[in-house]
Amino acid sequence: MLELCADHVAADFPLVPDDLDWAVATQARFEAAYEMWAEHADLVLLMRGRPWQGENIMMRFYEPCMQTLLGAGMSIHRAAKLFSVLHRMTIGSVVLTRANDWHPWQASEALRRIGEQRFPALVRVQSEVEWADLDSIYRDTLRRLILDLGPAS
Repeated sequence: MLELCADHVAADFPLVPDDLDWAVATQARFEAAYEMWAEHADLVLLMRGRPWQGENIMMRFYEPCMQTLLGAGMSIHRAAKLFSVLHRMTIGSVVLTRANDWHPWQASEALRRIGEQRFPALVRVQSEVEWADLDSIYRDTLRRLILDLGPAS
């Protein structure tokens, strides 16, 4: 039943044009996956780590993504590794920030409850770092991984 629900949700996954640069197309597909999974974070949790394997997600995400990576000249092993890293990072980001409604201010609150004097490095980071939008952190990390793990120069 869960797999049918996941495939129904994936039917709305946007089609990415085939004529884009491999890195742009890969980023677009994973951003779309992030948005889809974030919108349906409860379903992601119910799937308990099982991959979405219905026809819609295969046709709209997995297959075109792998074709793009292989078409960029990556070996099968390199393409599979990049896809795996991006997929895990995307699901992990959804689970951490959306499914659990986590936000960095919660860490600050926890430090105050436990005793800030015991964790000076964490207190310093919490007080000096301006937390950016968590979705933009995901997108920036995605872009860096794509470029770092993409085809060898």
